[in-house]
Amino acid sequence: MLYQEAVLQLPTSFINSFILIIAQLPGYVAAENGIS
Repeated sequence: MLYQEAVLQLPTSFINSFILIIAQLPGYVAAENGIS
């Protein structure tokens, strides 16, 4: 993999991971509130 391609893909993978975490937060909070 070229260095430039790696640099371009890093922000994308980071943003995708961040979006996945944010998408899972409401369900996690709802589960925590439901238990307690």
